[in-house]
Amino acid sequence: MDESNAGKPSLMEFIRRFVGDWASLISGGLSVPFAILSVLSNSRYAKVSFAVLAVVGILIASYRLWAGERERLLSGQQALTEALREAIAKNQRQPCLRVHTYEGSCFTLITNTMNRNQLEGMHVNLDLAIENCGNKGSTISRYDLYVSETDKTYEKIRPNLVYINLQGRYCVRDISNEPKITKDGLIRLEPETVSPRGFLPFFPLDAPTRISGPLHCRLTLTDTDGHLASQDFQLREV
Repeated sequence: MDESNAGKPSLMEFIRRFVGDWASLISGGLSVPFAILSVLSNSRYAKVSFAVLAVVGILIASYRLWAGERERLLSGQQALTEALREAIAKNQRQPCLRVHTYEGSCFTLITNTMNRNQLEGMHVNLDLAIENCGNKGSTISRYDLYVSETDKTYEKIRPNLVYINLQGRYCVRDISNEPKITKDGLIRLEPETVSPRGFLPFFPLDAPTRISGPLHCRLTLTDTDGHLASQDFQLREV
C-alpha cells in the first residue's frame, strides 16, 4: 500500500474492514445460539435465525467500526491538546500540569463498626504523580472530584490527611504508613519536574447505592494561578 494513502478514508478500506469484522462475528461465538436453534427447529425457522444472525452481525460490526474510530479520534485529540498546552507553556513562561496514574488507586466503602451492611460513606485513594512540564513553578491548591457511579462532583474537596483507619466491607485498613503526595493539602512543583509518586486520599464521599465492579472518577487539579489538569481514574475496591 502507498504510504501516502495510509490512514486515509476510502470506500474500499471501509468495505474490507466491515466485511472482515462481520464475517468473524457470524462465524464465531455469535453463531452458536443460532446454530443450536436451527438444529432444534424446522428449516423455515433455520432460515429466519440465520437472517437474524446476519442482521445482528451487521449491527455489531458497524458499532465496532464506529467505536474504534471514535476511540482513536478522542485519543488523538487528547494528545494534540497536551502537545499544544506544552508548547504554549514553554513560549509564555507558565506551568503545564500533567497527572500520571498508577495501579494502586482504590476505594473503600466505609461501613458501620457494628453492622458492615450499613454504609456510612466512601473513601477514595488515588495513586498518582504530577508533572510540571512548563517553565514556571506551580502550587496546586484546589481539588475537584467527579464520581461517575454517583454522578456527583465534589468541588474544592480537601485531601483526607487525618482519617487513617478504614472500616470497609471486607476488612479494616490502616493507611497511616502509605506515602501521600501532600502533607498540608498543597502540592508544590518546580519547573520541569515530577513529584514523587504518592496517594491522594479523599473522604467523606457518598457511597454508591449499588456497585459490582470498579469505581470511575475524574480528578481536576487547579493551581494558585488558575492552571489546571484533569485525569480519569478506575479504582478497585479494597
